[in-house]
Amino acid sequence: MSENNKKTNTKDWVDYLFKGLAIFVIPILMWCISIHTEKALLVQKVESLEKRIHNIKIVNDSVNLNKNSLISLGEKLQALKGTMDDIKGLIKQQNTRWENFILDNNRSDNRSRPRK
Repeated sequence: MSENNKKTNTKDWVDYLFKGLAIFVIPILMWCISIHTEKALLVQKVESLEKRIHNIKIVNDSVNLNKNSLISLGEKLQALKGTMDDIKGLIKQQNTRWENFILDNNRSDNRSRPRK
């Protein structure tokens, strides 16, 4: 083989090698770009979800605070209901006394009046 033929052979071989690598490099670059894009979208989605979680925690804290307030209010209402029941009982007792007093006075008035 001549020196010229050897150079052409090597040149052809290097040319084929670069063409072969180019066939692999373009899809690899596209794959890398798609991975980078997917990563950016996932990062954005994670940030959005973290923001939602933070907002949900704020709402949850508010709900728990309201729950505790309602429990306290319920206890106060129960105590108030008990007091109201006591007051109703005392009023009924007083009314019964007044009714008995009035009945007794009517009876005594009827007895003390002369009949016609």
